[in-house]
Amino acid sequence: YVLYNDPVGTFVNDVMETVIAANPSIREKELPAYVLRTPEVNAFALDQGIVFVSLGLLAQLENEAQLAFVLSHELVHIVESHVMDSFVEAQLAQN
Repeated sequence: YVLYNDPVGTFVNDVMETVIAANPSIREKELPAYVLRTPEVNAFALDQGIVFVSLGLLAQLENEAQLAFVLSHELVHIVESHVMDSFVEAQLAQN
């Protein structure tokens, strides 16, 4: 389901690099973005610093700025450790 070495993924990563370049606090981190072959409109980030964007979401976007906004939103989840916080909260709730 993950597209590799394709023009869409390259474009998404180029936009990601532009977003990262504008944010000195995260410039040092390697933050890859991958495109998922699914019609669902979705994007999400993993705590390892990986961002996934679906083809369904990309099809809904009108321009590069909207993609930059989506990627920025996902980067905030990574920088603020939201994914790990959610995991810890879930673990605490089970105990």
